[in-house]
Amino acid sequence: MLKLNKKQLQEVIKNELREENGLNEIFKMTLESLMYLEREAVVSQDAKNKGNGYRTNRNRGRSSYIRCSV
Repeated sequence: MLKLNKKQLQEVIKNELREENGLNEIFKMTLESLMYLEREAVVSQDAKNKGNGYRTNRNRGRSSYIRCSV
């Protein structure tokens, strides 16, 4: 995983927001990251849980819906 410092991360976000659908993409990446971390925490707490399934989540973005899968 690429590690960015805060200033680098701000620059990446700023550049993404300049894109046509940038805000929705930032929102989607944030939601997918949170869902991934939640999944990782659940799997680490239960040795029997292999975490071998994915779920799709539909969220409202800016003027459209965003589908996230983790």
